[in-house]
Amino acid sequence: MSQDSLLQDKLFLEEKSQAILNLSNAVRIDYYSAFISPAELNEHERELKEAGLELSSYDKSGRFYASLEDFTNLARIVLKDEITKDILLGAAGNFLWEVIKRVTKRAWSQLSGRKFRQYTDASSTAKALTFGIDFIVDENTGITFRLDAKLAQDDLNRVLDETIEHVRVLKPNAQYEHPLFANYDIKGRRWVIVDPIEEIRRIHFAEKPPVPPKKKSPSRSKQAKRRRTKRK
Repeated sequence: MSQDSLLQDKLFLEEKSQAILNLSNAVRIDYYSAFISPAELNEHERELKEAGLELSSYDKSGRFYASLEDFTNLARIVLKDEITKDILLGAAGNFLWEVIKRVTKRAWSQLSGRKFRQYTDASSTAKALTFGIDFIVDENTGITFRLDAKLAQDDLNRVLDETIEHVRVLKPNAQYEHPLFANYDIKGRRWVIVDPIEEIRRIHFAEKPPVPPKKKSPSRSKQAKRRRTKRK
């Protein structure tokens, strides 16, 4: 297949993915094709269709993402506000959430903690792939949960269920704010939620420790007086 054909296919798939994402029942998955095969992606799509949901997939391979990287999952499941509301209201019972959890857990096992190389113009760096789930509450409000690769498989179901309780108590923002970020404290067995923008400000604009005042050197007259005292 020619380069032009490959490019046409790629553009078609990206346009199709964007069109699906515009649907109110779309679930988005950002992934890396090195770790999820087309057959595995089809399995995610099939299971979501059983719950009346459409899959919008986005292959991030070969792209460089650095902005707010510490507070963004490189691979993720994204739930639009309509789906988030249905889960919170239980409009489709527990079935909808159970399907999304199964897809999320399968994607977590395929992606989380995998190594990849991130390329810049000058060099390349080996990095661990981060994975999680994003809830969009409304156009101004959202929260990102990171599912650590070190989480125990047996704990994953409980940890995912706890995300819902945190989403439930989120207060809608009057204007757009960057989504909150939540990391799971495995030792403390709890989610720790931070405001990424405030964290970045704290890290980059923290006050420098005060510089201790320099000792004043004695004046010439005092030095001369000391020399005379020593001679006596």
